[in-house]
Amino acid sequence: MALVSQRYLAAMSQVQPDLAVYFLPAARAIARGGSPYGVEGYFYTPLLAAVLVPMEAAQWAQIAWTAAMLAAACGMAFFAVLACTPNWSWLHRAWVFAVAIVTLLWSWPITMEFFLGQVNLFVGLAIALAAFFASRGYFFSTGLGLGLAAAIKTWPVLLLLWVFRRGGRERIRTLSAVLLWGAIMIALAVSLGGVPTLVSMITSPFRGTNQDVLAYSVWGLGRALFEGVQDFPPLVVSPLAEVLVSVLSALVVAGLLALALRAPGTDVISLYNVVFAVILLIPISHQVYVLLPLPALWWWLARTAQAPREIRNWCVTSVLVGWWIVTFRLVEFGLDKQTAVLTVVGLVVATLVAAGASTIGAATVRSPQPGVEPSGAGISRTGGLA
Repeated sequence: MALVSQRYLAAMSQVQPDLAVYFLPAARAIARGGSPYGVEGYFYTPLLAAVLVPMEAAQWAQIAWTAAMLAAACGMAFFAVLACTPNWSWLHRAWVFAVAIVTLLWSWPITMEFFLGQVNLFVGLAIALAAFFASRGYFFSTGLGLGLAAAIKTWPVLLLLWVFRRGGRERIRTLSAVLLWGAIMIALAVSLGGVPTLVSMITSPFRGTNQDVLAYSVWGLGRALFEGVQDFPPLVVSPLAEVLVSVLSALVVAGLLALALRAPGTDVISLYNVVFAVILLIPISHQVYVLLPLPALWWWLARTAQAPREIRNWCVTSVLVGWWIVTFRLVEFGLDKQTAVLTVVGLVVATLVAAGASTIGAATVRSPQPGVEPSGAGISRTGGLA
């Protein structure tokens, strides 16, 4: 409760720029019979703006939005922990949930998320719901979770690559649920402005990739080091070095993505390993996106508790703990010119190492069936050690 209260008070201490500059104006545009894409910088589906229409002129809009963000954060932790601990007792889940809340809410990415009033926690909740339903074998509901993530912020549609993992079950049912969300978004766009709004919904995410901002992905790594962005100077100007670093890093991540699909381990960890790879590969990846694969840390902590004699579990967990320390605690998010490049390098390299450890570790995990979550070696459903 202390962390929740702290986040709420900090968020309410100033105006959340993304909410005030993009989301609410897009909602006002809809309320006045226009298109949300008349708002410069709105690169989302119409869903977000449509949901905010009832509060577009309300003085309590930021209060409601902040409360919704906090609920999404707690829901993300809750459902991701359930996905990571199938067949565990609630008593044993409690410590994993406590770790999840602390690692999520006590961090720089969450500080930035609440400062901006962004939507990544809602995306994280949708992915956690997908992971939860996948761990229980409800794949239509899994598809609804993945579809909701894409309906909120478009680029998570790339997470559908996970559906084609080796041993993946009920792909048609999963994809049909995603297509249902797609049909809803098309119908919503057409109802708000006809074909022009539909075209804007499709093209706006591509316009968003041209932002002249720091990109916390493999493409931003080479650019930050050897070209610079806006007022942030590079270490050395070298177009060749920029291309080499970017391409080689992208090939490494693409290899990890292929491994996550070829040798997924289990449904849950393979999904979060795909999340790792996607946020490292998309052209515009903001620093707060590291929130989305955070449940991989919780999964490996649970796995280590399940099988403490497996050295592999301790090694991967140690790497992910180090990743959390670097990217969630040590790297301060800001626009200081002297630290901007180091921030990009530190975050991207640490995330790349964490993605490699988790993906390679998962490739060696044996489950009863392809993709099936382990039942919890040594841990019973009713409590205590079995």
